[in-house]
Amino acid sequence: MTEHPDDLLHIASCHTCRDRFTADNVVNLNGDRQREPERMREFLETARRLERERDGVEDVVARLLRSTPVSEWSSLADERELHSSAAVEQLIEEVRKRAEKIPLEALTLADVATIISETLPTNSYPPVVLAQLRASAWKERAQALRYLGRVDDALAAIETAEERLGHFASATFDRGVVFLTKSRILHQLGRTAEAYSLLRECRQIFRDHGDAKLLLCAGIIEGASLFDDNRIAEADALFTELLEVARSARDAESQARIENNLAYCATGLGDYRRANVHFSNGIALFYDLGLLAEAMRAKWGAGRVLVGKGQINAGLAYLRDARRAFLENSMMEDAVMCGVEIIQVLVERGDAEPARELAHHVASDVQSTQLGARAVAALRQLEEAVADGGTDLGPQVRDVHAYLESLRQGISV
Repeated sequence: MTEHPDDLLHIASCHTCRDRFTADNVVNLNGDRQREPERMREFLETARRLERERDGVEDVVARLLRSTPVSEWSSLADERELHSSAAVEQLIEEVRKRAEKIPLEALTLADVATIISETLPTNSYPPVVLAQLRASAWKERAQALRYLGRVDDALAAIETAEERLGHFASATFDRGVVFLTKSRILHQLGRTAEAYSLLRECRQIFRDHGDAKLLLCAGIIEGASLFDDNRIAEADALFTELLEVARSARDAESQARIENNLAYCATGLGDYRRANVHFSNGIALFYDLGLLAEAMRAKWGAGRVLVGKGQINAGLAYLRDARRAFLENSMMEDAVMCGVEIIQVLVERGDAEPARELAHHVASDVQSTQLGARAVAALRQLEEAVADGGTDLGPQVRDVHAYLESLRQGISV
């Protein structure tokens, strides 16, 4: 949900944010003026209390996670040290760290966060603070379930998050954050019209609140969904619009991702000249930001796309640059996989000598990876097969690539 909406000075000066801490979320600014000093004291006391709770809570949560076996994490719901708003916030951060890579752990912690948030006494915090906290916990539970492929359960969780905010008129922004996740779940369920409607609503909410970062996030999700649904021209138009928003907001990272997405759209529309321009812009921005892994993988993706569309020379140039960068940065698994893809392209167009030379290098490179002895053997066999020539190399290279990819799925990165 929102980051630290209880900033002391901001609450003290902003009527809108002070409204978020009232029981009914409505303050009559034209009447009842005599209550303003009292309300100010209430807001500031709540804010100070939340700040005190946050002091040291990161260490408390980290200590409990270290000292408790993962199999017993569900028991943390009974830990009194975690029964506070700040502790639930920190648990939610731990959920987010694990959601993509270790979704089962994320789900366990999300369950703990939802249980604690739902059992906090109703008089422990202002009603809207409890609602935001509970909605945030349920939203992260929905995300973990989505990553585990339990999409129906994810929908039930995100609808609970939405319901927790339902009685608070000023929680529009928080609902927008919940709707972002709900839209992705609806899209996975094939309810695309509802998903797109929610995403458009999200963009309007974030535009109204002046939050360019989340406006861009909602737009990128919508554009990616349009692309996946083969509505490439619509995706292209949306990403073009978002690029100007990112530039105006000076959000270089979003700009880089949008440039990369525009390149994929241009490729899908057959405009390879524009695709090359956008790929180059995106890669340059990633490098400027110091996001080297993103830049290298953008090059790899550009090469794959252009080769797939028949732009072989342009695609090979990107793939070779990506492989060189992977090697320079000791990203050996990526270097090997990229190398096998280059071998496949060379073999398919009959460039036997460079394919043989590269096969030799890749077979040596794989020994520096975590892919194991069987991967080394597979690359040695491929090297021998390419060296011997033959008419059936294309399928063999593809088989080796698929095999290495399956091994790579088990590597922690």
